Parts: sequence; structure tokens; C-alpha cells
Amino acid sequence: IASVSIEGHTDEIGADDYNQQLSVERATAMRELLMWFGAPPNELRIIGYGKTMPKVVTLKPEEKNRRVELFVTMNKPGTVAQVKGAR
Repeated sequence: IASVSIEGHTDEIGADDYNQQLSVERATAMRELLMWFGAPPNELRIIGYGKTMPKVVTLKPEEKNRRVELFVTMNKPGTVAQVKGAR
């Protein structure tokens, strides 16, 4: 594995600043879990998107928008695997 991008997301409910911080916290929690399992910290990058990239557009609470996505880049050139994870 060359690197892992850990992206946190929220639903549309709440203030922008709150959701931005919550998305960072979700991504950070996944990063800590991966490090606990032995992933090298320097290969784990966190990004918080808040409510800017919903899967389902709605002004109601929507579980599908509360998520963490992992994008794994492999050492082999041109190989990218996507793994979707926990909320």
C-alpha cells in the first residue's frame, strides 16, 4: 500500500462548522483504528468534507450521508482500490 485517504462525511443537519469538525473526527477515529491494527501513520491521510459531498441530497437526517470512505492507493502503478467503511 502506498497511501490511504480517509474521508469523513456528515448529513445535512446542523451548522457547517459543526459538521466539518464532526467529519474530521470520524476520519480521525478510522485512522486511529487502522493504526491500532498496524497501519503506518505516515501513509494515512485524513480529510473532512462535512456535508459538502452527500450521497443522498435531502434536508432531513440521512444515514447514508454519515460515513467514512477509504481510498487505498497501491504500490503498483495505476492500481487503486476503494473500500467503503463505517459510519
